[in-house]
Amino acid sequence: MKIACNTRLFLPGTLEGVARFSYEVIKRMVQNHPEDEFIFIHDRKVDGQFRIGENVMHVSIGPQARHPLLWYWWFEKSTAKVIHKHKPDVYFSPELYCCLTASVPTMTVCHDLAYAHYPEHIPVLERKYLMRFVPRFVQRAQAVGCVSEATRRDLLDKTSIPTEKTLLTPNGATPGFYPLGDLIKQKIRNLHTDGHPYFIYIGSMHPRKNIPNMIRAYDHYRVNNPDTHHRLVLVGRFAWKAEKSKKTIDQATYKEDIIILGERSDAADLVGGADALLYVSLLEGFGIPILEALAAQVPVITSSTSSMPEVVGDAGIVVDPTDIGAISQAMVKITSEVVREKLTAQAESQLEKYSWDKTASIVYNQLKSLTLG
Repeated sequence: MKIACNTRLFLPGTLEGVARFSYEVIKRMVQNHPEDEFIFIHDRKVDGQFRIGENVMHVSIGPQARHPLLWYWWFEKSTAKVIHKHKPDVYFSPELYCCLTASVPTMTVCHDLAYAHYPEHIPVLERKYLMRFVPRFVQRAQAVGCVSEATRRDLLDKTSIPTEKTLLTPNGATPGFYPLGDLIKQKIRNLHTDGHPYFIYIGSMHPRKNIPNMIRAYDHYRVNNPDTHHRLVLVGRFAWKAEKSKKTIDQATYKEDIIILGERSDAADLVGGADALLYVSLLEGFGIPILEALAAQVPVITSSTSSMPEVVGDAGIVVDPTDIGAISQAMVKITSEVVREKLTAQAESQLEKYSWDKTASIVYNQLKSLTLG
């Protein structure tokens, strides 16, 4: 089987969210099926770390697709030419975008429909592009993977896609997250929080991530629990429209105890050293950091909305992300050793539901079925 893959997100240092899904799934298909030929379609020069198999042909085509107009050109013109020239049996796009003009059987993946719920959080041109083309993408594709049941329900609700075209293709935990011993945890705390225990948030500082309410909840927690010494560590980049998050941090009563580390290569150690993950996003198609925390046996406080209760299961505390008091109360509860032990005991069984190997197999089998008509 000859499989063409959209690998425009294969960029060093940026493998989060959709890019992480793209890399983990496609890498495993390449490694598990040396009998097949893969065509990686990049939008720039290929970095060496993504040359992951002798059965892969790399094709770099312009323009670099990081703007709605360039997305259209890259998918409908450049990618179409590659597909026409190399004649793959099937085309896999691990994001929702695909090539509308190519006649090859196609599978895409829906990670979320955040643009439909929070349009104000997205730049105008990007929002218009998604509103116009997402319905066309899901109609064009013969199969659409969904990273969670919540995302699948959302897709079915907001488009006219037939149910039988959808399938569940969940994320897995990022490799490298594992439980840490007490001595290592204390070393991490000594390095970053003057030895104090801490809560951690990992991810981009985007409006949808609900950073202001998380900061307010942390302040509420500290004001009402004056004997606590927990710090709050934020790991990730300030994304588009991050001004409100920055302002809330600047105005926080306990601003000096909020540690902003930006993007870090040692994120796994930082998560492993935490007392709990705070992940109270307004909406998530999945929420990979939840699985990362569970893999590190770190309990989770997350939202009662969209996919997050599904992903955390019984290994975390679920709260209304708009209720600052509820988030604060969850922080009090999760610092109890009894509660923490109860939650972490559920982590292993919850993690067993999610595996990159399983998802790669699901995607591959679906692609193969598309070639058989």
